[in-house]
Amino acid sequence: MKRDMELVRELLISIEEHTGEKGWSVPSDMEYLVVVKHLELMEQANLVNASIVRTKQYSTVMDASLTWDGHDYLNAIRNETVWNKVKENVKEKGIQLTELSFGMLKEYAVFEGKKILGLA
Repeated sequence: MKRDMELVRELLISIEEHTGEKGWSVPSDMEYLVVVKHLELMEQANLVNASIVRTKQYSTVMDASLTWDGHDYLNAIRNETVWNKVKENVKEKGIQLTELSFGMLKEYAVFEGKKILGLA
Protein backbone atom coordinates (compact mmCIF):
# COMPACT_ATOMS: atom_id res chain seq x y z
CA MET A 1 0.00 0.00 0.00
CA LYS A 2 1.28 3.46 -0.91
CA ARG A 3 0.64 6.41 1.32
CA ASP A 4 -2.26 8.46 0.04
CA MET A 5 -1.50 12.04 1.05
CA GLU A 6 -4.98 13.17 -0.01
CA LEU A 7 -6.41 10.66 2.46
CA VAL A 8 -3.97 11.80 5.15
CA ARG A 9 -5.19 15.37 4.66
CA GLU A 10 -8.85 14.28 4.78
CA LEU A 11 -8.23 12.28 7.95
CA LEU A 12 -6.44 15.15 9.68
CA ILE A 13 -9.31 17.51 8.87
CA SER A 14 -11.90 14.98 10.02
CA ILE A 15 -10.07 14.20 13.27
CA GLU A 16 -9.63 17.88 14.08
CA GLU A 17 -13.32 18.58 13.45
CA HIS A 18 -14.41 15.83 15.84
CA THR A 19 -11.91 16.28 18.66
CA GLY A 20 -13.61 16.79 22.00
CA GLU A 21 -16.87 15.20 20.92
CA LYS A 22 -17.82 11.61 21.67
CA GLY A 23 -14.65 10.48 19.95
CA TRP A 24 -13.57 10.20 16.36
CA SER A 25 -14.51 7.23 14.24
CA VAL A 26 -13.72 6.30 10.66
CA PRO A 27 -16.08 8.16 8.30
CA SER A 28 -18.48 5.75 6.62
CA ASP A 29 -17.49 6.88 3.13
CA MET A 30 -13.87 5.78 3.63
CA GLU A 31 -12.42 2.31 3.15
CA TYR A 32 -11.93 1.09 6.71
CA LEU A 33 -8.78 -1.03 6.36
CA VAL A 34 -7.03 1.63 4.28
CA VAL A 35 -7.87 4.24 6.93
CA VAL A 36 -6.52 1.99 9.71
CA LYS A 37 -3.24 1.49 7.85
CA HIS A 38 -2.94 5.23 7.22
CA LEU A 39 -3.68 6.00 10.88
CA GLU A 40 -0.86 3.64 11.82
CA LEU A 41 1.49 5.48 9.47
CA MET A 42 0.26 8.84 10.74
CA GLU A 43 0.91 7.70 14.29
CA GLN A 44 4.45 6.69 13.33
CA ALA A 45 4.93 10.19 11.86
CA ASN A 46 3.66 11.72 15.13
CA LEU A 47 0.67 13.32 13.41
CA VAL A 48 -1.99 11.56 15.47
CA ASN A 49 -2.54 9.60 18.62
CA ALA A 50 -4.79 6.74 17.60
CA SER A 51 -6.43 4.16 19.82
CA ILE A 52 -6.54 1.08 17.63
CA VAL A 53 -7.50 -2.30 19.04
CA ARG A 54 -5.74 -4.98 17.02
CA THR A 55 -6.35 -8.72 16.95
CA LYS A 56 -5.30 -11.34 14.43
CA GLN A 57 -8.68 -11.00 12.74
CA TYR A 58 -9.44 -7.29 12.78
CA SER A 59 -8.46 -3.79 13.82
CA THR A 60 -10.93 -1.39 15.40
CA VAL A 61 -10.34 2.35 15.68
CA MET A 62 -11.59 3.54 19.03
CA ASP A 63 -10.53 7.19 18.80
CA ALA A 64 -7.92 9.50 17.29
CA SER A 65 -6.62 12.97 18.04
CA LEU A 66 -4.06 15.29 16.48
CA THR A 67 -0.65 15.82 18.01
CA TRP A 68 1.11 19.18 18.00
CA ASP A 69 2.93 18.10 14.81
CA GLY A 70 -0.38 16.97 13.34
CA HIS A 71 -1.88 20.41 13.91
CA ASP A 72 1.20 22.07 12.39
CA TYR A 73 1.09 19.86 9.30
CA LEU A 74 -2.64 20.37 8.90
CA ASN A 75 -2.17 24.13 9.15
CA ALA A 76 0.39 23.90 6.32
CA ILE A 77 -1.94 21.93 4.01
CA ARG A 78 -5.45 22.91 5.13
CA ASN A 79 -5.96 25.80 2.73
CA GLU A 80 -7.38 24.54 -0.59
CA THR A 81 -5.41 27.11 -2.59
CA VAL A 82 -2.11 26.04 -1.03
CA TRP A 83 -2.90 22.33 -1.29
CA ASN A 84 -3.98 22.61 -4.93
CA LYS A 85 -0.88 24.66 -5.78
CA VAL A 86 1.36 22.02 -4.19
CA LYS A 87 -0.37 19.23 -6.12
CA GLU A 88 -0.29 21.20 -9.38
CA ASN A 89 3.40 22.10 -9.10
CA VAL A 90 4.42 18.58 -8.09
CA LYS A 91 2.49 17.14 -11.03
CA GLU A 92 4.12 19.65 -13.43
CA LYS A 93 7.50 18.29 -12.32
CA GLY A 94 6.37 14.79 -13.23
CA ILE A 95 6.26 13.67 -9.61
CA GLN A 96 3.40 12.10 -7.69
CA LEU A 97 2.58 13.03 -4.09
CA THR A 98 3.33 9.43 -3.08
CA GLU A 99 6.92 9.93 -4.25
CA LEU A 100 7.63 12.84 -1.89
CA SER A 101 8.78 12.32 1.64
CA PHE A 102 6.47 13.60 4.33
CA GLY A 103 9.04 16.21 5.38
CA MET A 104 9.51 17.47 1.84
CA LEU A 105 5.76 17.72 1.29
CA LYS A 106 5.33 19.73 4.49
CA GLU A 107 8.22 22.07 3.60
CA TYR A 108 6.79 22.61 0.14
CA ALA A 109 3.34 23.37 1.50
CA VAL A 110 4.82 25.89 3.95
CA PHE A 111 6.81 27.45 1.09
CA GLU A 112 3.66 27.77 -1.08
CA GLY A 113 1.80 29.32 1.85
CA LYS A 114 4.59 31.84 2.32
CA LYS A 115 4.47 32.73 -1.39
CA ILE A 116 0.73 33.34 -1.20
CA LEU A 117 1.28 35.58 1.81
CA GLY A 118 4.13 37.42 0.07
CA LEU A 119 6.73 36.11 2.52
CA ALA A 120 8.81 34.20 -0.01
